[in-house]
Amino acid sequence: MRKVLTVAGLIVMGSLLVFGLSVLAQSKSASSAQGPVVTYQVTAVVTAKATNPMPSQSAKQQSKQATIGKGKAMAKTSKDNSFWVEEIDLDGTGNPVEAQLLWDDTDKVLYTYADKSFQCTDGSSGNGDFLIATYGKGNRGKKPAGSGWWVASLDQGECKAQTEELFGCKFNASGKNTACGIANLNEKTNVLTIIEATSTSIK
Repeated sequence: MRKVLTVAGLIVMGSLLVFGLSVLAQSKSASSAQGPVVTYQVTAVVTAKATNPMPSQSAKQQSKQATIGKGKAMAKTSKDNSFWVEEIDLDGTGNPVEAQLLWDDTDKVLYTYADKSFQCTDGSSGNGDFLIATYGKGNRGKKPAGSGWWVASLDQGECKAQTEELFGCKFNASGKNTACGIANLNEKTNVLTIIEATSTSIK
Protein backbone atom coordinates (compact mmCIF):
# COMPACT_ATOMS: atom_id res chain seq x y z
CA MET A 1 0.00 0.00 0.00
CA ARG A 2 2.86 2.33 0.86
CA LYS A 3 4.46 1.67 -2.55
CA VAL A 4 1.19 2.52 -4.29
CA LEU A 5 0.93 5.79 -2.38
CA THR A 6 4.55 6.62 -3.21
CA VAL A 7 4.00 5.99 -6.92
CA ALA A 8 0.79 8.01 -6.85
CA GLY A 9 2.61 10.85 -5.12
CA LEU A 10 5.36 10.83 -7.73
CA ILE A 11 2.77 10.92 -10.52
CA VAL A 12 1.02 13.89 -8.92
CA MET A 13 4.33 15.73 -8.43
CA GLY A 14 5.32 15.02 -12.02
CA SER A 15 1.98 16.32 -13.28
CA LEU A 16 2.36 19.50 -11.23
CA LEU A 17 5.89 20.02 -12.58
CA VAL A 18 4.74 19.62 -16.19
CA PHE A 19 1.82 21.97 -15.53
CA GLY A 20 4.14 24.54 -13.96
CA LEU A 21 6.53 24.44 -16.89
CA SER A 22 3.62 24.78 -19.30
CA VAL A 23 2.33 27.86 -17.47
CA LEU A 24 5.84 29.35 -17.43
CA ALA A 25 6.23 28.81 -21.18
CA GLN A 26 2.84 30.37 -21.85
CA SER A 27 3.75 33.29 -19.61
CA LYS A 28 6.98 33.89 -21.51
CA SER A 29 5.13 33.60 -24.80
CA ALA A 30 2.52 36.11 -23.69
CA SER A 31 5.22 38.45 -22.42
CA SER A 32 7.00 38.25 -25.77
CA ALA A 33 3.77 38.87 -27.67
CA GLN A 34 3.21 42.02 -25.62
CA GLY A 35 6.57 43.48 -26.66
CA PRO A 36 7.08 46.09 -29.37
CA VAL A 37 5.99 44.91 -32.80
CA VAL A 38 6.09 46.80 -36.11
CA THR A 39 4.21 45.33 -39.04
CA TYR A 40 5.99 45.75 -42.36
CA GLN A 41 6.75 43.72 -45.45
CA VAL A 42 9.47 44.82 -47.85
CA THR A 43 8.12 45.58 -51.33
CA ALA A 44 9.24 44.08 -54.64
CA VAL A 45 10.25 47.59 -55.73
CA VAL A 46 12.87 47.68 -52.98
CA THR A 47 14.26 44.18 -53.54
CA ALA A 48 14.36 44.68 -57.32
CA LYS A 49 16.54 47.74 -56.81
CA ALA A 50 19.30 45.52 -55.43
CA THR A 51 19.52 43.61 -58.72
CA ASN A 52 20.16 46.86 -60.57
CA PRO A 53 21.44 49.34 -57.97
CA MET A 54 21.47 52.42 -60.14
CA PRO A 55 19.89 55.85 -59.62
CA SER A 56 16.70 56.42 -61.59
CA GLN A 57 16.41 59.28 -64.07
CA SER A 58 14.57 61.31 -61.44
CA ALA A 59 17.23 60.69 -58.75
CA LYS A 60 18.87 63.67 -57.09
CA GLN A 61 21.64 64.51 -54.64
CA GLN A 62 23.92 61.96 -56.27
CA SER A 63 27.26 61.77 -54.49
CA LYS A 64 29.71 59.46 -52.73
CA GLN A 65 29.48 58.70 -49.02
CA ALA A 66 30.10 55.92 -46.52
CA THR A 67 27.09 56.20 -44.20
CA ILE A 68 23.33 56.13 -44.46
CA GLY A 69 20.57 56.46 -41.87
CA LYS A 70 20.51 57.96 -38.39
CA GLY A 71 21.13 56.89 -34.82
CA LYS A 72 20.64 53.18 -34.20
CA ALA A 73 19.24 52.79 -37.73
CA MET A 74 22.49 53.71 -39.45
CA ALA A 75 24.87 51.68 -41.62
CA LYS A 76 28.50 52.52 -42.28
CA THR A 77 30.44 51.07 -45.22
CA SER A 78 34.19 50.55 -45.53
CA LYS A 79 34.58 53.28 -48.14
CA ASP A 80 32.64 55.99 -49.95
CA ASN A 81 30.02 54.48 -52.22
CA SER A 82 27.32 55.64 -54.63
CA PHE A 83 24.60 57.57 -52.81
CA TRP A 84 21.44 59.15 -54.15
CA VAL A 85 17.89 60.20 -53.26
CA GLU A 86 14.74 59.20 -55.12
CA GLU A 87 11.07 58.51 -54.49
CA ILE A 88 10.22 54.84 -53.87
CA ASP A 89 7.02 53.03 -52.93
CA LEU A 90 8.34 51.48 -49.72
CA ASP A 91 4.94 50.33 -48.42
CA GLY A 92 3.24 49.05 -51.57
CA THR A 93 0.52 51.68 -51.26
CA GLY A 94 1.24 53.37 -54.56
CA ASN A 95 2.37 56.46 -52.66
CA PRO A 96 6.16 56.80 -53.00
CA VAL A 97 8.21 58.50 -50.31
CA GLU A 98 11.55 60.22 -50.57
CA ALA A 99 14.25 57.72 -49.70
CA GLN A 100 18.02 57.74 -49.51
CA LEU A 101 19.92 54.87 -51.14
CA LEU A 102 23.51 53.73 -50.80
CA TRP A 103 25.03 50.89 -52.80
CA ASP A 104 27.92 49.17 -51.00
CA ASP A 105 29.93 48.02 -54.00
CA THR A 106 32.35 46.03 -51.81
CA ASP A 107 29.82 43.95 -49.88
CA LYS A 108 27.14 44.11 -52.62
CA VAL A 109 24.38 45.41 -50.35
CA LEU A 110 21.82 48.10 -51.14
CA TYR A 111 20.76 50.25 -48.18
CA THR A 112 17.50 52.16 -48.32
CA TYR A 113 16.65 54.72 -45.64
CA ALA A 114 13.65 56.96 -45.02
CA ASP A 115 12.17 58.97 -42.18
CA LYS A 116 8.69 57.51 -42.54
CA SER A 117 5.54 56.42 -40.76
CA PHE A 118 4.95 52.75 -39.97
CA GLN A 119 2.21 50.60 -38.46
CA CYS A 120 2.26 48.78 -35.12
CA THR A 121 0.37 45.53 -34.67
CA ASP A 122 -1.62 47.03 -31.80
CA GLY A 123 -3.30 49.35 -34.31
CA SER A 124 -1.28 52.45 -33.48
CA SER A 125 1.31 54.02 -35.76
CA GLY A 126 4.81 55.35 -35.35
CA ASN A 127 7.21 57.54 -37.27
CA GLY A 128 10.95 57.65 -37.48
CA ASP A 129 14.13 56.19 -38.89
CA PHE A 130 13.56 53.17 -41.12
CA LEU A 131 16.47 51.31 -42.73
CA ILE A 132 16.41 48.38 -45.17
CA ALA A 133 19.38 46.31 -46.33
CA THR A 134 18.97 44.13 -49.44
CA TYR A 135 21.69 41.74 -50.54
CA GLY A 136 22.68 41.87 -54.20
CA LYS A 137 24.20 39.17 -56.40
CA GLY A 138 27.65 38.01 -55.35
CA ASN A 139 27.40 39.63 -51.92
CA ARG A 140 30.25 39.05 -49.51
CA GLY A 141 27.99 37.42 -46.91
CA LYS A 142 26.88 34.81 -49.48
CA LYS A 143 23.24 35.56 -48.71
CA PRO A 144 20.49 34.83 -51.26
CA ALA A 145 20.14 37.80 -53.61
CA GLY A 146 17.01 39.75 -52.72
CA SER A 147 17.05 38.74 -49.06
CA GLY A 148 18.02 41.09 -46.26
CA TRP A 149 16.71 42.86 -43.17
CA TRP A 150 14.86 45.98 -42.07
CA VAL A 151 14.75 47.96 -38.84
CA ALA A 152 12.56 50.69 -37.36
CA SER A 153 13.96 52.92 -34.63
CA LEU A 154 11.38 53.22 -31.84
CA ASP A 155 11.00 55.88 -29.16
CA GLN A 156 9.90 54.83 -25.69
CA GLY A 157 6.18 54.04 -25.76
CA GLU A 158 6.09 53.80 -29.55
CA CYS A 159 4.63 50.45 -30.67
CA LYS A 160 4.74 49.46 -26.96
CA ALA A 161 8.52 49.86 -26.77
CA GLN A 162 9.71 49.87 -23.16
CA THR A 163 12.68 52.07 -24.06
CA GLU A 164 14.37 53.52 -27.14
CA GLU A 165 15.23 50.46 -29.23
CA LEU A 166 15.30 48.88 -32.65
CA PHE A 167 12.64 46.52 -33.90
CA GLY A 168 13.47 44.60 -37.04
CA CYS A 169 13.01 41.57 -39.24
CA LYS A 170 15.10 39.45 -41.51
CA PHE A 171 13.45 38.57 -44.83
CA ASN A 172 14.10 35.93 -47.48
CA ALA A 173 14.58 36.34 -51.23
CA SER A 174 10.80 36.37 -51.70
CA GLY A 175 10.49 39.33 -49.34
CA LYS A 176 8.80 37.29 -46.60
CA ASN A 177 9.79 38.08 -43.02
CA THR A 178 11.46 35.07 -41.40
CA ALA A 179 12.53 36.31 -37.96
CA CYS A 180 11.40 39.44 -36.13
CA GLY A 181 11.90 41.08 -32.77
CA ILE A 182 13.92 43.57 -30.77
CA ALA A 183 17.13 43.86 -32.73
CA ASN A 184 20.73 44.99 -32.61
CA LEU A 185 22.61 46.30 -35.63
CA ASN A 186 26.36 45.75 -35.40
CA GLU A 187 27.90 49.09 -36.32
CA LYS A 188 31.10 47.46 -37.60
CA THR A 189 29.72 44.60 -39.70
CA ASN A 190 26.16 45.83 -40.41
CA VAL A 191 24.91 42.39 -39.35
CA LEU A 192 21.44 42.40 -37.79
CA THR A 193 20.85 40.20 -34.76
CA ILE A 194 17.38 39.51 -33.34
CA ILE A 195 18.04 39.62 -29.59
CA GLU A 196 14.45 39.05 -28.41
CA ALA A 197 12.30 37.24 -30.95
CA THR A 198 8.66 38.24 -31.19
CA SER A 199 7.56 36.29 -34.26
CA THR A 200 8.99 34.38 -37.19
CA SER A 201 6.38 35.30 -39.78
CA ILE A 202 5.11 38.84 -39.26
CA LYS A 203 3.71 40.25 -42.48
